[in-house]
Amino acid sequence: MIGWFDAEGELEKIRALCMARRRRRHYKSALDPYRAELVALRRSGATYAEMRLWLLKAKHKQVAVSTVQRYLAKLPESPKVSGADTLVKSGDDGGRA
Repeated sequence: MIGWFDAEGELEKIRALCMARRRRRHYKSALDPYRAELVALRRSGATYAEMRLWLLKAKHKQVAVSTVQRYLAKLPESPKVSGADTLVKSGDDGGRA
């Protein structure tokens, strides 16, 4: 006869091991060197398109507007602006003819 088996306890140990083995990777962003400047520009009221233009002209870094938006959304110190400038595809007139 097999002795008492604590399945829940064993499962808890296995999950703890899995969590310890699982490491969050931080893939370095092309925008990491400009992090402080981008946050400062955003806090000053710059739009994502303006920050993209700044990157292009001042830093010779070509990125899409959505790249800047996604990058800043992931930062803890980035100010959250409620829908002030949502992305609009070029040529999109918002459904108006």
